[in-house]
Amino acid sequence: MNTIVTITNIMITNLLSNILVTIKSNILVTIKSNILVTIKSNILVTIKSNILVTIKSNILATIIVTIMVTNLLATILATILVTIKSNILATIIVNIMVTNLMATILVSILVSILVTNLMATILATILVSILVSILVTNLLATIILLAVDLRRRRK
Repeated sequence: MNTIVTITNIMITNLLSNILVTIKSNILVTIKSNILVTIKSNILVTIKSNILVTIKSNILATIIVTIMVTNLLATILATILVTIKSNILATIIVNIMVTNLMATILVSILVSILVTNLMATILATILVSILVSILVTNLLATIILLAVDLRRRRK
């Protein structure tokens, strides 16, 4: 009778230790993968958003300066126009002003397209980085589970 109880106790102990090892390894793998993915994605998002903000602010500053210069030119030219009162000169200067404004608008559109492409590239890079993190984490989890399984088999 004692032998049966002892064997039963050993079997229950082995079963419980196997369950505990499995639970611990699963919890560890989950925690590690969540921390890794969170840290990596947060760092990437921070770096890339800082780059984006810097690029956007520089582009915006350029556009604003261009518009300001165009407005300043328009004011100067309007003053000259009032002084000269010549219809021919007025036509030429208005054409120059409209051309400058169109150039500014086209540059703004081009810059918007470039920023959009840059954002798409950065988002794709972030997604690839997260995917790589998940793959690496899965690989680590597989290695840990194989090590736990190997350890169980040796016992």
